Amino acid sequence: MIIKKGAAISNGIAIGKALVVCRDKISVKGYKVQDINTEIEKLHTAVSHTSKLLDQMQLLSKTYKELYEVYKLLLTDESFIGKAVSIIKEEKVNAEYALKKVTDNLMNKLSLSDNEYFQARMHDIKDIYMRLVRDMSNIVVENLEDADENTILIFNDFTVSDIDAMVKRKVKGFISSIGNKMSHKSIIVRESGITAVSNIKNIDTVIKTGDTIIVDGFLGYVSINPDETTIKKYKKKKEDYENFLYSINNGNDSTCKTMDGSVVSLYANINSNDELTHINVHGLQGVGLYRTEFLYINNGLLSEDEQYNIYKSALLSLGDKPLTIRTFDLGGDKISKFMPNSVEENPALGLRAIRYSMKYRDFFSTQIRAVLRAGISGNIKLLLPMISSVDELLEVKSIIESEKKRLQKMNIPYRDNIPLGIMIEVPSTAIAIERFIKYADFFSIGTNDLIQYMIGVDRNNEDVSSLYSPVHPAILYVLKNIREKVYESGKEVSICGELAGDGRYAAVLIGLGYRSFSMNPRSSYMMRKMLSSYNAADCKRLVNILLSCDTIDEIESLITDFNSKQILSD
Repeated sequence: MIIKKGAAISNGIAIGKALVVCRDKISVKGYKVQDINTEIEKLHTAVSHTSKLLDQMQLLSKTYKELYEVYKLLLTDESFIGKAVSIIKEEKVNAEYALKKVTDNLMNKLSLSDNEYFQARMHDIKDIYMRLVRDMSNIVVENLEDADENTILIFNDFTVSDIDAMVKRKVKGFISSIGNKMSHKSIIVRESGITAVSNIKNIDTVIKTGDTIIVDGFLGYVSINPDETTIKKYKKKKEDYENFLYSINNGNDSTCKTMDGSVVSLYANINSNDELTHINVHGLQGVGLYRTEFLYINNGLLSEDEQYNIYKSALLSLGDKPLTIRTFDLGGDKISKFMPNSVEENPALGLRAIRYSMKYRDFFSTQIRAVLRAGISGNIKLLLPMISSVDELLEVKSIIESEKKRLQKMNIPYRDNIPLGIMIEVPSTAIAIERFIKYADFFSIGTNDLIQYMIGVDRNNEDVSSLYSPVHPAILYVLKNIREKVYESGKEVSICGELAGDGRYAAVLIGLGYRSFSMNPRSSYMMRKMLSSYNAADCKRLVNILLSCDTIDEIESLITDFNSKQILSD
């Protein structure tokens, strides 16, 4: 038996036979053609086939349709398909070669850019290019058609198209040499419920088709040709997970507690009303983050009444459970064809989140009125993204008061006392948290962006993503300070983002004093399991030791030892 450790991309246990996905390099050669119209028609036919397939793929993940919007935009982009047509006409070459020239040129330009968004698009362009070339050349270079529900797929790298194929073939798990937990395609994997582990170098050469494989998507372990004892252990782990879900769905107590009785609140991050079913399925206590920007990305500009009806419906579904609505977090890597067309050199530091809302006031005011009106139907909270100064917060509060007066003049009922919170996502807010406490009712720490901005690392850039660490000494210090300052005020603060659902760091968060987490619902099982195995007092002792460490490696080693049930001395 061989055991490999990688990055846990998507929770679950998958056991099956390996199928190594073969991707031979497609060699596209250029040659002169007599009939350029035939080549242009061939390209347009491939575009049509791919476009129709993308329409079907949107059913895969309603919450991440914006990726497919990017793909569809590429298929109609004059600088991509249009340029290829021009090359066919001017140089009288075959369509595959014309497309290759355009793609190579575009990829070279993007590789030189410091723009985070453009860098992320390189994978999308490569995927679309490969799809079109295969269609035009009638090339089948993969053996995905042999996969079924008993298959564990092995990739060097995977694409959004692969996820679509896995869902259709009911594949339960896969392993990839390349992959980033924070990437959009990894998020889609989690939304699709496929167990996955990545970042195991050359795994597609280590594993052979037919090998028996166990994928532990909770902890990131892969067992190759395991012995019967290991198989039995993981089958039991898989059964426990399924029994837990069954138990929660049948009304059993879903309260999460540490061994010494500290109650921990677990909430869901959702992108649409379709995901509200996860609340009861996973025994969660409400919605800690409703990413309303996906309503806009997926559907375009919604009217006040349309938004009101969506929020009201969600509140009625939740009953007494809270619904925390985050205002549109648009810009950066969250774009839509419905947004004004603008290009920024550095979108991550540009017009995004609350800054976008402040620029497009009418757009923002419409959402505020919809939230105020829906508030009378249930337990609603309003959360502001990427607040970086008290000035911004006060400006938003002024807008809210203005919209209340507007509704009052129109005799439209609304809730007057909706709790207003802010996301702690940038260093200025995290460091000066005490300045914000008297102006906000609650706080949510957006760990994805906060860690990225604190350390200065693009989490989606695989060249530097290894530097992205949630337990960097500076991050631990800041999280400790935020918790202490907010709790002193008697207000609430929760952990949001990928860290909230990462079981490896559950003990650290408990030791820092946090008792409220909002996460992808599918991550809640592992968090609940880890949390219930700890004593909060032991976790606090662990954190006291971690806070004295200078290096990430030392911190990670201590956490691993703790999670392995090694005893910490006082």
